[in-house]
Amino acid sequence: MANLKTYNLKNVSLIVGIYAISGYGEDGAIDIEWGADLGDSVVGLDGEVVFSPSNDPRAIMTVKVIQTSRAYRDLGSLVVAQKAAMESGLPLPGVVVTMIDPRTGDEIHAAQGVFLAQPAPSMGKTAGTREFKILLPDGANTVKHGLLNL
Repeated sequence: MANLKTYNLKNVSLIVGIYAISGYGEDGAIDIEWGADLGDSVVGLDGEVVFSPSNDPRAIMTVKVIQTSRAYRDLGSLVVAQKAAMESGLPLPGVVVTMIDPRTGDEIHAAQGVFLAQPAPSMGKTAGTREFKILLPDGANTVKHGLLNL
């Protein structure tokens, strides 16, 4: 007999700065991409294999929201604040980023998230999706893979 499981994105919590994010796009919501693989390997001429671990702890979080959502406004305000700091020569105001999926137990935390990209406006027949890219400088070191989905 098949074991039926359920999943609901509404149960996933994403906090960026002081904002709880919702209003995700229909073609995606939250994607995490690691800065590098766990390491690289080389093979010498004599066949000896050497594995060198990566020391790159970065992660990039892509958050996709509908252009009419409160999250679009909230994330946009954080981008504006970051740009203002960059233009004035002040240190970047990194934002705390926390994502928790209670269904799987997956978690990622970053104390100094920095926006890499701001969505460009576009208009169409229906409300579109906007993507924000956030660098999590120490993201790979703060991830907790849940065991609940095994």
